[in-house]
Amino acid sequence: MSLNQILIMRGKYLYFPCCFIKERKNMKKLRYIILFICIGMMSGCGKKENADIVETNHIAETNETTSENASLSFEAVKAEGHIEKQLTDGVLLDAEAIFPKCEMDEVKSCSIKTGAFNGKELAAKLFPQIGESEWEYPDYSAIGAESTALYWGDFFLGETKMEGHIAIGVNLNFATKHWLMCEAMFPVLSINGSIDDKGNELNEEFEFATREETERTAKEYLEKNMGLSGLEIVRTYSMNHQQMQEQYEKHLSDPELQEAGKEGEFTLTEWTKEEDCYWLVMEQGINGIPILRQSYTRQDELGLPTGGVEMGYTSFGLEYIKISNVFEIIEEESVRLAELATVLEALEKKFEMSFSENMIIDEMKLIYFPYPRSADFEYDLIPAWEFRVKQENYIGYVYVDAVSGKEIVE
Repeated sequence: MSLNQILIMRGKYLYFPCCFIKERKNMKKLRYIILFICIGMMSGCGKKENADIVETNHIAETNETTSENASLSFEAVKAEGHIEKQLTDGVLLDAEAIFPKCEMDEVKSCSIKTGAFNGKELAAKLFPQIGESEWEYPDYSAIGAESTALYWGDFFLGETKMEGHIAIGVNLNFATKHWLMCEAMFPVLSINGSIDDKGNELNEEFEFATREETERTAKEYLEKNMGLSGLEIVRTYSMNHQQMQEQYEKHLSDPELQEAGKEGEFTLTEWTKEEDCYWLVMEQGINGIPILRQSYTRQDELGLPTGGVEMGYTSFGLEYIKISNVFEIIEEESVRLAELATVLEALEKKFEMSFSENMIIDEMKLIYFPYPRSADFEYDLIPAWEFRVKQENYIGYVYVDAVSGKEIVE
């Protein structure tokens, strides 16, 4: 893979764009078109009886697919926790099925407003050792933040002096320089916003705290200081210093990674237990349904708010927080969800003409998908089925409106 196909962001993740996959698909599609033209020339103008046979076969296949879809139900899939179906020759639905805590007939749509943190107040609460005069307070009221606080410099975590950055306003971002150097060597990939652990277990328990203790501490911190409750932990990753050392040595020996990572500074050369850490990935939800966590940009290039929350702990304590958005409910409304058969038909339609090969949909999850309203910072949250799609070095998502049963192609 050439350098222009590799991007290292903050030294942490490798992003593999799918342009080379699309190019290969286009070439394959062109070969199919040429083949169809040749077949058409060899068979003349086409006989009526052949067309009738093709039409009859198509109707039979359609009826068979509809019947097979109708035999599947949400109740059966929820009880099994899994769904499997061959959608096309090259696309297999073999997915973990993740349902909300509420019953399916209790699902609601809702309207929300994205809020913001009071930067000045929260800065004093979370970091009292940093004097008020050391913060910057820029005016970002135009994007919904009445008070924003920014800081870059030294502070203490317990008795340990650290350097890092803090931004509190529309969202909340805090990271020590030590954490960023550790994060840069995490043995995971992020592809299109989804995390791939590359087959690593990453479930180790460390001496400074257990995974369970860390998860409980994180939830208590967020509820006490930010008022965030009802968070669900998607996964807690254990990153040990030996793995980071291996990644670092690979970084030094790989010319392409050296070239792509020139902007990053790596002052750590020896990795010890001080770098062992827990990385928690969480999601906010409403009514037991998680809000869209993956990054999503509409066709009009408008980015949508996401409900993701991340935290990082080491033996020094909390070294990393990222909260993308906070939400305020305006109103709610009961809805009737489309049948599973309708959802699967939309999914099949998505892929039936894609000429995809070796593609697996490995997760099906009910989430809230945000639609912008006319008022600024307001959104309708619509129940939607999120399907995670994997193919070689590509991970993507397909969204189907859980009410209408149609694919979301905003």
